Amino acid sequence: MRLRSTVTTALVVTALVATPSLAAGKAAGKAAGKPAAKLAPSKPVSWTDPAGDANGLNDQGGVAPVDPGSTATPTSLGSADVLGVTFARIDDGKKVLGLTVTMKLGAPPAAGTLYRVTGGAANCTTFWFQYTWTVGGTAVPVLRHNCSPSSSPTAAVSNTVSVPIAAAVVGSSVVWTLKLSDLPDGVKVGSVLSPALGETRAIVGAAGQSVVTAPVIDQTATQQLTYKIGQ
Repeated sequence: MRLRSTVTTALVVTALVATPSLAAGKAAGKAAGKPAAKLAPSKPVSWTDPAGDANGLNDQGGVAPVDPGSTATPTSLGSADVLGVTFARIDDGKKVLGLTVTMKLGAPPAAGTLYRVTGGAANCTTFWFQYTWTVGGTAVPVLRHNCSPSSSPTAAVSNTVSVPIAAAVVGSSVVWTLKLSDLPDGVKVGSVLSPALGETRAIVGAAGQSVVTAPVIDQTATQQLTYKIGQ
């Protein structure tokens, strides 16, 4: 999908390269006769999920869940098959600019699917990256959180707000970009994120209609990881 701005495009491309632009920082420092400031090496956090289990049966929240690694059934929806999730820093070689969250899939994402990475951050018990793509509509990427008071009606997760953020489809991955300027109150560089799981859900409904995001198609195991913004 098209990114919201040229700046956002640059951030995503930088993140995908996954190597801070230290050489450029050094060159600039030498040209000015001053040593360039350096950041510590980036330390992404990631986890994986078996391929071929996107069928709603293999421990995907069903009535009788089985081994989450099972791929015994031959049915699997590649566009909803989560293969892995990665949290990584964005920087310009001198300072932290934000972070990306990448959900790798078995095939390019498709309409009629909700892509989501859940977790918490600092004092926010809900800090979710969502990419909702209704049939006949445009994908909507948001950061859903409860860091700030909300008057929204109680739903599956109460008292949350959804803030538009940038995201892109890159090959078979959904990549969310969260700039420091987009962080909600109480979350900053150094704040600890606690990723929980990556999941895909079917969207029942089309653009302009009230939709239901169920059932779960694929879901990773719940994680016990932490990611410090800026690491």
